Amino acid sequence: DGMSFSPEERRQVSIDKDMMYFHKVLRLNYTSYDRRRQQDIINPSTKADIMMLADPADQKTHPYYYARVLSIFHVRACHAGGKYKHLEIL
Repeated sequence: DGMSFSPEERRQVSIDKDMMYFHKVLRLNYTSYDRRRQQDIINPSTKADIMMLADPADQKTHPYYYARVLSIFHVRACHAGGKYKHLEIL
């Protein structure tokens, strides 16, 4: 999204117990265009290619970003003493 963070801002992020947890699969639940529940699976071993909506403010780029997921992790992290949140990392 084009955001950048200073070294000081990055130092304010805390990861619970300094632990990062590995996962083989990520399941994403979403609502389809016809308002039905759907689920998609990302598995770096078999279905690793993904696409994401690009920043609509940047008119010079393609409307989508394309990527290949190499690994899936999750952490519990907080910023500057706030509450810990569960974050997935691809």
